[in-house]
Amino acid sequence: MKKVEPKEEIDKDEVEKEEAVQPVPEKKSNARAKRAEKKEKEEEEEEPKEVRKSPTRKSVKKEEKEEESDAEEKTSPREKRKAARKEAAEEEEEKNGDEDTPSERKKGTRNKLIEDVNDPYADESKSKAGSDFCNQLLAILQSGKENKFKNIEGKLTNADTKINDSKVKLKGARKNYLSWFKKERAFIAELKSSTDYESIVKDFENIQTQLDECLGAGWDMEDKSSSEEYAKLKTEVRDVEFKKESDEAMPTIRVIFLENGGKFTMFMRVK
Repeated sequence: MKKVEPKEEIDKDEVEKEEAVQPVPEKKSNARAKRAEKKEKEEEEEEPKEVRKSPTRKSVKKEEKEEESDAEEKTSPREKRKAARKEAAEEEEEKNGDEDTPSERKKGTRNKLIEDVNDPYADESKSKAGSDFCNQLLAILQSGKENKFKNIEGKLTNADTKINDSKVKLKGARKNYLSWFKKERAFIAELKSSTDYESIVKDFENIQTQLDECLGAGWDMEDKSSSEEYAKLKTEVRDVEFKKESDEAMPTIRVIFLENGGKFTMFMRVK
C-alpha cells in the first residue's frame, strides 16, 4: 500500500521554500526619486545655451548708420549747412590739388613784375607788386621829363661808359641802371632772361598789359619790331613803344625782346 502524505504539509513546505528563495524587492520610492533627479539633470544639460554672437562688419555699419541718423536729427539746419559747405570746400581743395601740374605750381616763383593777370597763384601780394611797379615807373618818367634822370642817378659803376645805378628800381627787375642810347641818357631795366621761348613771349605780352593799366589814357602803343635798327639781325626781335603824344617832353617807353645764341632777353628802356 502506498503511503499518502498529508496534502497540507506538502503545500506548507513548498511555500516556505519559495519564500526563502524569492529576493527582497528594492524600495520603489528611492529608485523612482533617483531616476527623476537624473532625468532633470540630463534635461538641464541638454538645454541649448544662449550664445552671444560677435558683431559682424555689417551689423557694426548698421549701428553706426543708425547713430549718424540720430545725430543728424538732433543737428540744427544751420549746423547742417555749415557742415555741407565745409565738405564741399574740402572736396574742391582736393580736386584742385590733384589737377595742379608741376608747371602750374612753378608759376608761384615767377617774376612778380610780369605775372599773368589770370595766374591762379595771384593774390594780394601780386596786387601790391603791380602797384609798386606802377608808382616806380611813374617816378622814373617824371625824373626823365624834369632833369633827364639826374635826380635818380646813383653810384657810378662804369666810368668809361658812364653807367650809374638807379636810385629808383622797378619791382621785379633783375637790374636797374642809367646808361646812354644814341647819345641820350636812358633808364634801363633788365626784366628777364631765359631759354624758354614760350615763357618769355607770354611775359612780353603780360608786361604790355601792365603798362596799359598803369599809364592809362593818352598813351599810344606802336610796334617797332620792323625798325631799321634791327634790319641786320637774323634772329627774332619784338619791340613795342609807349608814347604820350600830348606831351613831347615825356620820355618814351620801349619793351624789347631779343634772341642771342638760343637765349632770350627782355628789357625796358625809358628815354
